[in-house]
Amino acid sequence: MEAHLTICHKVADEALKSKANAKQEFERGYRDGRVGRDPSAINPHYLKGYHKGTEVRRQARVLHHH
Repeated sequence: MEAHLTICHKVADEALKSKANAKQEFERGYRDGRVGRDPSAINPHYLKGYHKGTEVRRQARVLHHH
C-alpha cells in the first residue's frame, strides 16, 4: 500500500509541475506577444500565449488610435 501511495504522489507531483510549466510558458509567450517581440519558442503553450498577447496588443492599438 505504501508503494502505491508513493507512486500516486509522484504522478500527482509531475502533473502539477507540468501544469505550472505550461502556465509559465503561456505567460512568457503572452508577454512577448504583447510587447511585439518575435516568437522565441515553439512550445504550444508559449505560442498560445503569444497569439493572445498579440491580440491584446492589436486591440489596444485599435482602441487608442489617434
